[in-house]
Amino acid sequence: MSSIFAYVDLTLFGYLAIFIATLVFSQKIKDFFAGIPADMRTGMKAAEAKLLADVATYRGSLIAKLAPPATPVAPAAPEPPKAA
Repeated sequence: MSSIFAYVDLTLFGYLAIFIATLVFSQKIKDFFAGIPADMRTGMKAAEAKLLADVATYRGSLIAKLAPPATPVAPAAPEPPKAA
């Protein structure tokens, strides 16, 4: 009976190890079957990072043009106490 539990334990451990490995290396596995070279993937990641940085810069400049920062309004001076 204990050998059955050992077999089940080892099988579950193997399935878990394969699941984690496919999560970690999923992009490399997909690239391998699609025939995409590693240097091409690196270039695509660099282009994507540059594009995202450009979009963030443009978004910041556009928001600055459309909604300039509001100037703070000075609080009103307190009224002096009235004589009774």
